[in-house]
Amino acid sequence: MNTYQFRDFQIEVRNEPSYSPDSVDNNFTYSKQYFSWEALDFPVSKHGVRLILDGNYSTS
Repeated sequence: MNTYQFRDFQIEVRNEPSYSPDSVDNNFTYSKQYFSWEALDFPVSKHGVRLILDGNYSTS
């Protein structure tokens, strides 16, 4: 995991190789997912980005 600071936000960029859309077994639930439909069959990499403000994960 890489962590960055931008103004009041802490930004986490995480490698999520086992992430599967709509699975209940994911380590974290993301509010948005961006991918092409081909990525479901041929994913190259899977990464998650989380924003933290005042110790709480942001949902927007």
